Amino acid sequence: MRAFRVCVAGLTLFAWLTGVAFGATVTYRKQVQGGKTLVTPVVRGLSAGVEEVVNEALAALVEDEVMALADEEDPQQLIVQGKAELKRGALLSFSFAGMVYFEGAAHPSSSMRGITFDSRTGDEILLEDLFLPGTDWRDAVNWLVSCEIDRQVEEEGLMVFDDEEYPDVLEYSDQFFLRPGELVLFWTDTQFTPHASGQPEFALQIGDLEQYLRPEYSSW
Repeated sequence: MRAFRVCVAGLTLFAWLTGVAFGATVTYRKQVQGGKTLVTPVVRGLSAGVEEVVNEALAALVEDEVMALADEEDPQQLIVQGKAELKRGALLSFSFAGMVYFEGAAHPSSSMRGITFDSRTGDEILLEDLFLPGTDWRDAVNWLVSCEIDRQVEEEGLMVFDDEEYPDVLEYSDQFFLRPGELVLFWTDTQFTPHASGQPEFALQIGDLEQYLRPEYSSW
């Protein structure tokens, strides 16, 4: 019996240290009203309090995106599509793609949002939270992004407003999400590129950032 209790205690401690995202499941709530389509991720399998915090934040983000896209006007079509990008260890990460079209407009407008949570607490994780304090993570990220921009310019025809000096990551540090093995940073429509370039993504391999990552967030 004592050995069983020790085993249970050890498993409980392991679950807290590694996070509980490995037990999380995600379904999607789809709402359709006229030309409006909203797809909101719904997380299950976390502790009750954390689950409520995360799901409330996801629902609020969708509503905020609707307001940002429509701006109290009546669009012909509006879509916000949430997607679970990562459920691993202590990390839960989501992307949200938005599109709005107003009658008579030359073309639709698009948007992108990302949000990441600590699955143990429900706290939102900022980009800087992933990295060890006092390290040169910012320089490393800027270098890796610049290399990816150069590649996309050469191979995919990406156009950048200022091709002499790329934006510092701190200018768009809230624009990221995580995929297995990748930190994905993105620029929004016309932020640093013309509309024709869309919303470019820059997927950085975590192996290139491993030395800068906090131990609790170092494996995804």
